[in-house]
Amino acid sequence: MKVTAKEWRVMSDRNKQQKKIGTSQPNLSKKLQNNSLSVADLEKIAIALDVKFDLYFTLENGDQI
Repeated sequence: MKVTAKEWRVMSDRNKQQKKIGTSQPNLSKKLQNNSLSVADLEKIAIALDVKFDLYFTLENGDQI
């Protein structure tokens, strides 16, 4: 899953809190570089950063499911 510059800034600005994410800094960096974050990884990051993580599809008409 590709991480945008905006998402990277959010993680950097909040100091990541690796212990809550449950991974080391090198492992997290490798996943970010390889675009290999799973949904579970993103959920853990959201919890550690105290932000909401939503996963949905956006249809052509703008509806989200």
